[in-house]
Amino acid sequence: MRLLRFRADLAQFPLLQGAAYNRNFVYFESDDAIVPQTVSSLASAGCAVIVVSLFLLPSLRGAIIVVGILLVIDIVILGFMALWGLPLNLLTMVNLTISIGFSVDYATHTTHAFCHCMGQKRGLRAFEAVLLVGGPLLHGALSTQLAVIPLAFVDSPVLSVFFKMTTLVIIVGVTHGLMLLPVLLSLIGPMQQSQQKMVQQLLALQKQYDRLEEQIVACGGSRENPRLKKQRKALRRLIEQQEQPPETARDACLEFAKGLCPDHPKNVFLRNRQIRNWVQQEK
Repeated sequence: MRLLRFRADLAQFPLLQGAAYNRNFVYFESDDAIVPQTVSSLASAGCAVIVVSLFLLPSLRGAIIVVGILLVIDIVILGFMALWGLPLNLLTMVNLTISIGFSVDYATHTTHAFCHCMGQKRGLRAFEAVLLVGGPLLHGALSTQLAVIPLAFVDSPVLSVFFKMTTLVIIVGVTHGLMLLPVLLSLIGPMQQSQQKMVQQLLALQKQYDRLEEQIVACGGSRENPRLKKQRKALRRLIEQQEQPPETARDACLEFAKGLCPDHPKNVFLRNRQIRNWVQQEK
């Protein structure tokens, strides 16, 4: 602010041809540009994380969750910086950018393990993911913290700030990656690929059932056709079994398809002659 005030005062008297100078003005310039530079650096790091996560994680939703966790981690670190008396300057800006690289390990490994776990429900898969990667992540965080502990005893402001920022990044990253992230994954985490295929099969069977109902009604039959009522109950039971193991879901889908069309279990388009026979049996 002092630098800007000096420049404004000199601009009012152009004939003086004066110049405001102080050896600390270079730091004033950096303080004036630190906020936009910090936002730009964090945004660039976040975009890089998104691109890499899209290639390495098998789910777009998982990549979005990882980026969201990293954003929350940076916000929490900024809050603790204020409590610890660390101003936003060139040194802390560099550590904030580095925190993306530290924290992405905790978030990405947990999400990647979650996507490949085979639990029946999201909660079980989140628990399994923490069991698989929790130990290695804690060991990595502990080894990193042990490496920077000697900096706490060095009489240097720069190294002291680096120690504080690294400690904040490790503590906040581990707690969010192994505590908050599993909770989010258990609620809105990506489904397994086999479960996604199962849901697609259920949607296809729903369309097949609707087509069967329309054709029976078009041939003069009733919506209370016994075959329709039976398949309606079977479809409802299938929908309730979406959280079952993939093998159980596939078997149930196949049985439902056979019930819709015994002669052609894989054929979505049923023959009108067969439908007419069902209608005649009903009458």
